[in-house]
Amino acid sequence: PIFGDVMKGTVLFSADSKTLFYAAGTPHKRDYAVYRNGKPGTAFNFIPGYSLKVSPDGQHVIFKAFNGKEEGPFLGDDPSPRGMNQMWYVGFPSLVKDDQILDNASGRYWISPDWKHMVWGRIDSTQKLPMGGFAESLIDDGKEVAKLPASAEVIALEFSANGRRWAALVNSRLASEVQIIADGRAFVLPPFVRAETITCPDSGPLKLQARDGRGVVRIYQFDPTHGRPAAN
Repeated sequence: PIFGDVMKGTVLFSADSKTLFYAAGTPHKRDYAVYRNGKPGTAFNFIPGYSLKVSPDGQHVIFKAFNGKEEGPFLGDDPSPRGMNQMWYVGFPSLVKDDQILDNASGRYWISPDWKHMVWGRIDSTQKLPMGGFAESLIDDGKEVAKLPASAEVIALEFSANGRRWAALVNSRLASEVQIIADGRAFVLPPFVRAETITCPDSGPLKLQARDGRGVVRIYQFDPTHGRPAAN
């Protein structure tokens, strides 16, 4: 059925092609929903189309959604004031899985290969940082595992093949340092190791691709039990 405007980039099939998903809605009616084989889910004020992800078996769907205050013109899923036909919903988006809200103020999110585990950034709108922005922490299946440093950016977060373990690289622009978050702990890398990517095996040391003090790309092993990288 036709329901408002189908959002660009949201038409997705399950791996077996038996389930069709898409997000659609009408800007000023605030009735955006994710459709599963033509049946709408819960309606929200707005759903950013880029956030929609579907599990390979078609059983689960994850996306972000706004139910906040209307403010100003908004064009599509690009929050820049360039269009006059749609509205911009300010505030932080909720993280939604199968029409159930997991978190009311979320940042980026990552899903394990088997779709059994999730990690996401939780934004604390009550803690405004002195240099701007808000405090953020990493949430593992609903449990807070690490508070991110001020002005931090998650460079990379990778799950292991079995989905039971993950590791993240976090860059703190304010402190000029890079942290590894793994196995429930945070470690600050030495300044001469400028990590770019991380690989997380099911067990044992992590692998980092990083540039050393001379700018040469090297592969390092990092064992969270010891807390210090060693070059291969």
